[in-house]
Amino acid sequence: MREEGQVRALGDDELLAALLSLVRRDNELLAELLAHLAELDQRRLYLDLGFPSLHAYCTTALGMCESTALRRITAARVCRKFPDVLSRVAKGELHLSAVCSMSPHLDWNNAPELIGLCTNQSRRKVDEILAARFPRADVREKVRLDPLSSDRYGLHFTIDAEALEELERVRALARHRLPEGELSELFKLAMRTLRIELEKQRFSVGKKKRVRAAATPLSDSAGESTPPKADAVEETSVPPPPAEVERETIGRRPSAEVAREVYARDRGQCTFVAKDGRRCGSREFIEFDHIDPRGLGGEPTAKNLRLRCREHNQLYARQVYGDERMATTVARARARRKAKTAA
Repeated sequence: MREEGQVRALGDDELLAALLSLVRRDNELLAELLAHLAELDQRRLYLDLGFPSLHAYCTTALGMCESTALRRITAARVCRKFPDVLSRVAKGELHLSAVCSMSPHLDWNNAPELIGLCTNQSRRKVDEILAARFPRADVREKVRLDPLSSDRYGLHFTIDAEALEELERVRALARHRLPEGELSELFKLAMRTLRIELEKQRFSVGKKKRVRAAATPLSDSAGESTPPKADAVEETSVPPPPAEVERETIGRRPSAEVAREVYARDRGQCTFVAKDGRRCGSREFIEFDHIDPRGLGGEPTAKNLRLRCREHNQLYARQVYGDERMATTVARARARRKAKTAA
């Protein structure tokens, strides 16, 4: 690596030649980086290291910013599926933006033509080519989060007319608690309320216990049996699932008491711990994981349950049952959901 003084000492031709050489090396290094990311993604090594996703590994362990990690992961997956893209990236014929833009549209039928059309094109030209081939609907709504200080953020997003009406109605109803009607406080209150409701639905946190009436029929003064009153059972605010769902999940779901205990014990986070002691800690896609697998007789008890993110839950399942059986199970589940949706 040349120091700043050495760069300044270069003649014009030397500077141009050196810059061209660096760009070539940069393209080759980018292609090599994408190849390594693709292989890491295929092996899912980030799970063993305690990360819930490749994106989390890239931003935390490799120090990439969120957008850089996302673009490189997207390009790496394209390159693994279409090796011709990787070779063109190494030659500088396809830049990262072009690869990411092509990603949603590439398939085995159009790949040769589409890759050829986008080769050696600017980002704007690539977007024009893709827009002509794959017309899009209106621009999707985006959320932008701008840090303003150590504990304050500016949140910008788009809502439709229906959402605006709901916002104004909730704002009006909450004025007794928020006399000034501050949107920031209203948003905080709404998020807290929704979180509590979702924790109640998924993990029975805060859910009231169901108190059932005694099975022995009551008798009135005339000696006739009287059925229990309708309010003898204290219902929760969350209605029970339909009968068919009950049948599908019976024996699988833990009781409300167990769910609350496990959720509190594991602090609502994935409990996977890597060899170096790093805990995953993800709060996204949290599921109950049986230590002794359910398919091998494991019971839904607090001792046998732990919280895992979906990726680490599936990692453990693959370790127990094997990749082939897991792939078959996933395929069957998708087929059932597809058939149910069609019906």
